[in-house]
Amino acid sequence: MAKRLSAGCALLVLLLLATARAGVAVTRFDTAEIVLRSTSSFNANSGTPNPFTSVDLTARVTAPSGRVYTVDGFFDGDGNGGAIGNVFKVRVYADEIGTWSWTTTSNTAGLTGQSGTFSCSGTLTGAFATGPVVDNPARPRTLMYQYGRPVYLLAKFLDTAAPAPIQFSHTMFSERLTDANRQAMLDRHLGMKLNKIDVYLANQGDYSAVSTTPWVGSAGSSDRQRFDLARWRMFESWVLKMRAAGVVTQLWFFADDSSFGDLPDADRQRLIKYGMARLSGYVNTMFTLALEWQEGWSTAEVGTNMNYLQSRNPWARLISIHGTEGDFSFPTAAWADYMDTQGGNDAGYASIHAHGLRNRALAAKPLIQEEFGLGSEDTAHRQKAWAAFTAGAAGTGTGAYLAPLASFVSQVPFERMDPADGLAVSGNAYVLAEQGRTYVAYLYNGGTVQLNLAGASGTFSAQWYDPRVGGFSSAGSVSGGATRSFTAPAGGDWVLYVQQTGTTQPPAPPPPPPPPSGDPGSLTTRAQTAVALVKAIYGSGFVPRPATGVFADVPVTHWAAGYIEQLYRYGITTGCATAPLRFCPDANLSRAEIATFLLRANHGGSYTPPPATGTLFADVASTYWAASWIEQLFRQGLTTGCATNPARYCPTTLLTTTELSTLLSRQFGTP
Repeated sequence: MAKRLSAGCALLVLLLLATARAGVAVTRFDTAEIVLRSTSSFNANSGTPNPFTSVDLTARVTAPSGRVYTVDGFFDGDGNGGAIGNVFKVRVYADEIGTWSWTTTSNTAGLTGQSGTFSCSGTLTGAFATGPVVDNPARPRTLMYQYGRPVYLLAKFLDTAAPAPIQFSHTMFSERLTDANRQAMLDRHLGMKLNKIDVYLANQGDYSAVSTTPWVGSAGSSDRQRFDLARWRMFESWVLKMRAAGVVTQLWFFADDSSFGDLPDADRQRLIKYGMARLSGYVNTMFTLALEWQEGWSTAEVGTNMNYLQSRNPWARLISIHGTEGDFSFPTAAWADYMDTQGGNDAGYASIHAHGLRNRALAAKPLIQEEFGLGSEDTAHRQKAWAAFTAGAAGTGTGAYLAPLASFVSQVPFERMDPADGLAVSGNAYVLAEQGRTYVAYLYNGGTVQLNLAGASGTFSAQWYDPRVGGFSSAGSVSGGATRSFTAPAGGDWVLYVQQTGTTQPPAPPPPPPPPSGDPGSLTTRAQTAVALVKAIYGSGFVPRPATGVFADVPVTHWAAGYIEQLYRYGITTGCATAPLRFCPDANLSRAEIATFLLRANHGGSYTPPPATGTLFADVASTYWAASWIEQLFRQGLTTGCATNPARYCPTTLLTTTELSTLLSRQFGTP
């Protein structure tokens, strides 16, 4: 989560043979690197034994919550891109605050039986300050930052509008490109407001043989049992640059047009294992096994290698496979976290929209319409990008005029809307809707649309959005309860955005000022706690998205509505009551309740602490509803209780603002 903190996740043990020394600092959602040295040296390029085939290294990594991971290590030569050396590394994705521990197992002297700990505090800054992109558990056909906002992934891996040699992002790691080329490619993507870049790890023949060779040797003559460490060091440096730029790196193991379908599984899986060990620890990665798997792969081979890929995926990165033109071939496969499809580069927008609707219905998984055009900046490619979006895609891989699309999706609650073309009673339009609340109609040829609002009540504001340059303009307001007519302001395609205006009551007063520093008797309300917690998590300058009225007792005009709904969206709170759902914003918060808030903020909304023992606090029996949360708060060093002799926690005592400030300071480092 975006805690704007300076404290680091300090790696306490960095092994040199069996001797521990201080390591570098990382923060939450960053990557802790455990460096080990074998007693003998290896050569990545030649000689025996081959470190990529003869050395096994894994670490058993235990997170502060008790979760256990088995993580593969990898050979890294001299540790700086050189081929000869005795450096092996294990990369740990540090997604929990607290103390981590690890032990190693290996068949090689100097690597086995090593152990250590590292402590994590603070949080990575930037787009990934709220964690990696994951499936949205509440709306499984969409994506979200794990502890943050929903996200629509936009890429342009086919970009014929760009100058050579940066037209095809798959070639970003090619040995034929320079760092200047790579920077130009990244800059172009950022200029289009894109948040995903597709990159090959291995390519021989695609894109007129602009090859990417992860192995020792050249594209035409490589040793697929050995990896070129200098190239891998370049790969990871650009993954990190993309992370800093807020860009998801979608890594594709195998290109098409390269005969990789003929590789033995041993060679395929060696690349998979090495790539995952080296790169999956970075928060901004996701993975695709192959482009157009039908070129040489059987369905059995796909299943075998995808299952192997998932077995090498300790950090649960998103994983899938891409096919030739047509529907996704494996929608119900457990190994497919999302569906990655090719709707057809020569297909029109109607076909792309139909493709999206058809594939979205195959499974409750995110659909990325990866490929439907070569990237010309023209009307046809723009229409296809919007046709994919309004068919309910979770992201796209090409298109045109993507900056306005990116701007639009950042301003609307797209994750709450589903395809609803039937609401366009007449006119040429595709519709997304959260019926009764929000509607998006894409008029692909402009003109007039009749939008069915018969099932909606209240007043709605309507705005036109220009998909060529962006920007909203008013289309007036209408009442629900009937079909309403809207005519585009000019020729060409237009986007209509219709949103319920909400209540007409005057805004609530601003929050009360904080009590004087050190006043132990000032109690904090649930609304005040929501604001303080969100600002601690996301930074003092964070502004939540506009409220939508999730809770019956928190109107959209409530001063803390956006902050309260931010906590709810990502599982930190479920409210105070149901039927109807309520938050009780003016109620005070107990010391027991704050334990659940803090631990969910730390570990995620789905977190369940270990069972309580009932032995830590005299006033917290193991059967108390919050006992496990309170005891975990103690184990993480966030509380020592309210009294001693005997130790007590005072779970029903109402929380004071001083206590809240202390807890937030301990967990997030806030002043």
